[in-house]
This record gives sequence, structure tokens and C-alpha cells, in this order.
Amino acid sequence: MKQYRPASEDRRQEGRAGYVLLLVALLLPLLIGLIGLTVDGGLLLASHERAQSVADATARSVAIAFKRGAPHDSLQAYGETVAYGLNGLPRDDKTTSSSQVAVHHPPLSGPFNGNSAYVEVLVSHPLDTHFIQIAGTGTSHFSSTARAVAGYRSIPRNAGVVVLDPLGNPGLGVSGSNAKLTVDSAVIVYSNRVGENEYGATVGLISSGQASVTVGGSGTMLQATELYVAGGVDDAANYVAPVVGELHAGMNDPVDDPFHDHTSTLLPIPTTNTGVINRQLGRVTISTGTPRNLVSPNNHNSATGVTTLYPGIYDSVSITGGNVVLKEGIYVLRNTNGGGNVLTITGGKVVAQGVMFYNTGSTWDPVTGGSDQSDLSASSNTPPFGVQQTRFGGVTMNGALVTMTPIDINNPAYDYTGAPGIAVFQDMVYYQRRFNAQAININDGAPFPGGISGRIYAKWAQLKISGNGTYNFSIVVGSLSSSGNATITVRDRIPLEPRVSPVRLVE
Repeated sequence: MKQYRPASEDRRQEGRAGYVLLLVALLLPLLIGLIGLTVDGGLLLASHERAQSVADATARSVAIAFKRGAPHDSLQAYGETVAYGLNGLPRDDKTTSSSQVAVHHPPLSGPFNGNSAYVEVLVSHPLDTHFIQIAGTGTSHFSSTARAVAGYRSIPRNAGVVVLDPLGNPGLGVSGSNAKLTVDSAVIVYSNRVGENEYGATVGLISSGQASVTVGGSGTMLQATELYVAGGVDDAANYVAPVVGELHAGMNDPVDDPFHDHTSTLLPIPTTNTGVINRQLGRVTISTGTPRNLVSPNNHNSATGVTTLYPGIYDSVSITGGNVVLKEGIYVLRNTNGGGNVLTITGGKVVAQGVMFYNTGSTWDPVTGGSDQSDLSASSNTPPFGVQQTRFGGVTMNGALVTMTPIDINNPAYDYTGAPGIAVFQDMVYYQRRFNAQAININDGAPFPGGISGRIYAKWAQLKISGNGTYNFSIVVGSLSSSGNATITVRDRIPLEPRVSPVRLVE
């Protein structure tokens, strides 16, 4: 049976349908506008983030170029090349290239306004919207703008390890199984070989060979509060917190030798004015039997089996066994034949407290310093060419029980009264003539305490440390290699503040 429905109800249904259509017609622009705000707003946000990313990368690249010697007038064009070519900034046909990417050197605003060590980059990222003009903006073309400031400044840094050879290949290498270099301060490496920076970008000037810093092997680690590298590292992922507090690679800084380039901390050539005792003590050989070639005051006590050596000038020292005590003072190792080792310690028990070894060549003079003085006038970037006629010898310490501590004029147990001027070598345990590039080999050292402490300075030499030893000394050398199971712990911070100049984003 057909159900009866009043006519008035039919009319209400028809009226409701018309009302909904009216509401849809009225709200449709608003709905489209809301959709447009959502879609185009997201595009605008992404455009701004992209603009900021391009500005940051361009500012840093321009600052690096300027630091490396690019002239002021070239920075605008270089900035455009970086922004468009390397970072994919789309060109805005509504403006000029120099307006879309503006490079100001020095910055025109902000806290670094007028500072010529910094550059300011302004970037506009174009965007054509699709919906937002429906909301009444009247235009579909927008641009997101971003600003970045980057530059460099000379930063003083206490350092535990400074590697000076710009050609080092690598400058610093840690390899083997469980080898560890732990530095309770900064590590500075001036080797300028190609590798990665902290952003994964390729940096460095010398393309052949290895990166400036390499770490490889199971359990192998380089740990430092900061790592500054002129070139690049092998893999930026190996040098992140907490292992390395901060990595700054690709600095391209000129070499800054703390013991050569600062008058207040310059290490002089050891002479009789700075603590050398001018006595010729020849070639000493000590084994488990009777030592050979002892010159007074050096002596051997047959009852105790102890051989005692005194500071002075040696042609060589070779210790392969026995008990040996070195009295405090400066031991000049003057190689007169050339080649081989001028210091060999491969066995026995050696106690050398309050000493400094100076490894030089045949042309050194105890009163004037001889040709060693010419090293002081050479640039830190000048390799030791032209001194091949000078005879030099290397150093090997292997398999001996060695306790070696540096000069400490404040230690009342040591008597330096016969060596005036020696205070300039405070804390130094090994000093190699700057132009002596003979390697220093240390293997299987004694655990610390014991072992070798103090400071090692060998400007153009490679320091090779291997084996199972544990060492505690600060290092300023041409290059450094740690391998095997060697553990180097550097707690002594060189208070000479080597200066580095990393490029950083500051705004």
C-alpha cells in the first residue's frame, strides 16, 4: 500500500537541496583557497629552505675562495657560478643574476658589517604558485629570500698534535688493529691532500696519494676535541662526535709552526749559551756486557751493572741491553758519517729523566750553532732541500724498557746549574734539527707511566709509532703514523696556541 506523504514535506526537501547548492557555491572559492594555502604554503616553505641552503653553501664557498686568494672583484661572478651551477638555483627571469644572487664583501649589515674577512650572500629563490592567487594576492610569482654570512678568523688553539708537512701522504695516519691516538685537545694537520670535509665535499689541493688524515683497521680510532685539516680526511663519518668533537677540513691554511713562527715561543738552536755542555763523548755502544767507547765522565759500575751517561756531544748512542742511566741535560747527537741511526735503543732498561736529545748533522757547531741557524730564516712551507750535503742519522727505539722524561728546571731532583740557558727547552724531550728529515721509529715501548713523556719536535721528519706500547707525549712533526696496537695518549697541551683559520658560517 502506498504511504501517504504530505505535500509540505516535499516542498521542504526541494528547498533543502537548493540551500546546499547555494552553500557549496558560496564556500567553493574559500575551500579552493584553503587547499591553495596548504599546497602553495608548503611550496613556499620548501622554497625558503632551498634558498637558505643555497645561501649557506654559496657564502661558505665564496669565503673559502677569498681566503685562498681570489680577488675581491671576482667574488660576485664566483658566487653566481656556485649558486646556479653547483647548487642548482633556478634562474628568475623577473630579475637580474646579480640581484638574485648578491655577494657583498665585506658584509653590508649585521655584526660583521665592514669586516673584510667575511662575505655576505643574499639569494632569491623563485616560485610560481598554483592556487594562492585565488585568495586575492593578485600574482602567481613569488620569491623566497635568504641571507648568509661566512668568513674566517685566526683562532688560537692549544694543541696536542701538530703535523706540519703540507705534502704529508698522509699527514696523519692511524692504522692496524686497535691502534689509538687519543688527544685531550686539538689536532692540527697542515697536509693539503684531497679528501672530504665535514660536509662530505671534496677539498684539498694535492690530488695524488692518500687523504691528509686517514683512519683504518679494526678497533682503530683517532680521538680529539677538534681536528683541523688543511686538506681533507678519508671519510668524514670517522671524525664525528663524540670521537672527534669538531672537524674543520679544507682550511688550506699556510703552515703555522708553533716552535718556529712565533718569536715569543721560538725554539733556538741548542748551543753552549742554551745549556749544551761542550764535551766530545764519541760513539757509545752498550750491551749486556761491558760497554764500549766510554769517555769520562761516562762510566760503568761492574758491581751494579749500571752504565751512567752524561750530557754532551755524541756521534752516536747504541743501547742493545744492560741497565743504563742518563743524567739530566742536553744530549747532542751529531751524525758525522751520514745514514743509519744516530740513536738506537733496542734492548735493556733505560732511565733518562730530565733530558733532551738534539738530533743534528755534521755541520752543527756547539758555540755558534753552525748551519743549523739557517733553518730559522726559512719559511715554514719550505721543504729541506739544499742541505743534502749535511749528514743526518735517524732514531730507532724498539723492544726496550724506557723511562724518559723531559727537561724540567722546576724539578728539585735535577741539577741544571752547569747548563745556563737551558730553561728555553722546558718540557722538551726530543728536538730534531728542522731540516733533518730522517724518520723517528718507536716500537714496542714500555707502558705509561714509564715510557716517553714530554714534547717531540721534528719539523720535517716522520714519526712512526707501532707495536703494543702506550705513550704520553705531545707531538709537533712533519707527519705522524701510528700502527699496530700502539696507544698514544696526549694529555700535554702545547701552550703555544698554534693558530688556525677555518671558514665558518656565522649568520
